[in-house]
Amino acid sequence: MLDRVLRAVLVAAAVLCTAGAHSASADDGPPSDAAGRHPQTVLRGTPARQLVIFVGGLGSQPNDGAFDRIADAFRDSPRFEVIRFGADPAFPYDASGPIDGSARALVAQVRNRAPAYAGVHLVTHSMGGVVADRALAHGLSQRDGLRSYVAIAAPHDGSAVARAAVGTLDAAGDEASVVREALAMVADIGAPAVRDLAAPRITPPAQGIARLDIRSATDQLVLRSDARSSSERTLLPPGIGLDDLNGHGGVLRDARTIELVRRTVTTGLVPADSRGPHERAFAGLVSAVNDRAVAAALLVAAAALLSLVRIRRLRRLVPRLLPLGSGGQALVEFALVLPLLLAMAWGLVFLAEVGVARLSLEHAAAEAARTGALTNSDALMRESAAAASAPLEAGRLSVEIDPPEGADARAGDPRGALLTVRLAYPMAAPAPLGALTVRGRAARRVEW
Repeated sequence: MLDRVLRAVLVAAAVLCTAGAHSASADDGPPSDAAGRHPQTVLRGTPARQLVIFVGGLGSQPNDGAFDRIADAFRDSPRFEVIRFGADPAFPYDASGPIDGSARALVAQVRNRAPAYAGVHLVTHSMGGVVADRALAHGLSQRDGLRSYVAIAAPHDGSAVARAAVGTLDAAGDEASVVREALAMVADIGAPAVRDLAAPRITPPAQGIARLDIRSATDQLVLRSDARSSSERTLLPPGIGLDDLNGHGGVLRDARTIELVRRTVTTGLVPADSRGPHERAFAGLVSAVNDRAVAAALLVAAAALLSLVRIRRLRRLVPRLLPLGSGGQALVEFALVLPLLLAMAWGLVFLAEVGVARLSLEHAAAEAARTGALTNSDALMRESAAAASAPLEAGRLSVEIDPPEGADARAGDPRGALLTVRLAYPMAAPAPLGALTVRGRAARRVEW
């Protein structure tokens, strides 16, 4: 019975990580209708037209409808034709197979189709961005007619979720089939594409090509550390519904994503970032909290999986050592697993405390910086930081103000001087980790 409970915990944690997505793929749209709504329809190209190629993610299918809303932005324009990579059997796309093989097929399709068009544009989702990265590494370039590349939720630097899955699978040893079966409803973590995603790779940006990266701050499958890019736009969820918070698949249906893709493709230029500094900062904060929650869920899932493996091994060993009945065997199994379950519960509580401390420090730093902008007084800034840092203990809070009061930048007429407030708060951590310091930072210009 215990292994069934652990399976339920595992599946719940895995579903939390995916937040409704079946895999790191572009599979979040309804199937295309018979009238041909999907963007795979191939029309004869003319030199005046441009070609837009959509590349889906892990486990995706050419007719899954994931890109339909983006394709609608180009459907009525005579300047563009839209197709889906993998729809043409001459250029197959195995969305679970080795990524390099798919990348070579993409290069071949672009070079085959490009002469009939004035330009080619790649729009990718999730693992499709890694396929495009590898295509660029295999020589695809501006000389092939490529004008722009828009990557949506792409783990350019490798996927932390994939690394956790592959690491757990390898740690399971001879019970790897149990782990694979337990996660079958989420993804086939033994697929070659998953192992490729687990390997960190960084592809230099191609020269002369408009490059834009878009991701959601609530993406549970591609973390910010997976998608580092100088052209990144991290979007806040448009609402608080389940579909809004499903950042990995929901970003494909976000009106802001559709508009950014449309402008990049139609102009061949990366649109200016219209987000204000506060929106960018808040998006970064939400993304950081989301990434920590995903990391905690991955730890829980991995621990539950390995506990399941351990129980299966003990079930084969215990009857040989102890002549127990079924009730006694269950008691032994529970006693063996209980310390691990308690450690997992304590770890979740500790991670929650760290998250609360981080949010409190960010808020307190912002309030202190705002006070400094209005008063230019270090004493008042420290008071504001202490008051706004609840529920943290104000006596343990460290406040650093740069430049300090009396510095040249703040003397005389300080208007316009940039004040930076840095807060630090020590927290007791488990013995292996030692001391842990949580930090917060904010900056404002003096208005006083």
